[in-house]
Amino acid sequence: MAKKFSSKVNVEEGKFAILDEGAYTDITDLSGLQTSEYAPVVANASLYGDGAKLDEINEITSATLTDVSAGEPIENIAILSGQDGAGGEFSEGSGDSPPVVGRSYIATLRKGGVGQTTVTGYVAYFCPAVKYAPVTDSLTAKTDGVTYSTTSLVGTCFPDDSGKFRYRKEFTGATPLDDARAWVSDKFGEE
Repeated sequence: MAKKFSSKVNVEEGKFAILDEGAYTDITDLSGLQTSEYAPVVANASLYGDGAKLDEINEITSATLTDVSAGEPIENIAILSGQDGAGGEFSEGSGDSPPVVGRSYIATLRKGGVGQTTVTGYVAYFCPAVKYAPVTDSLTAKTDGVTYSTTSLVGTCFPDDSGKFRYRKEFTGATPLDDARAWVSDKFGEE
């Protein structure tokens, strides 16, 4: 039986970088990112043979990362979803293949929980390998114009060579945001 757990955070800032032959290139800010939700799937199963228990599985088998964006530049969405953007015109086709990217996001730690305004630090997250699906656009027509909804980018997370789907670290102290940013830069291999 697979169980799905989820953690959704309001994002302070986010980045992505193309994963190319084991190294991250073209690190890009996600300026319109609002929330990120990481949802791992945990499989629990016992395997039996000849009336005896042979093995037991209790592990993360996959994970998704859903990013909600408002005002994210279309160029970033095109890169993440594998669209062609030649000449400022973006198109999708059968030959498109979204790249595998590293994804980071930083969220605030607040004293007292949800709705509190006192920032006590930051939490940085890093997913080493994510492949996003093409974006679904949603528009609603009204008598006084068109309402655009937020864009959701849904990606599948893959483990790195050590089997990790995501890394997370909390930062408090004198310079927590700078420390979180430095940790993210280190994960991307920036100097």
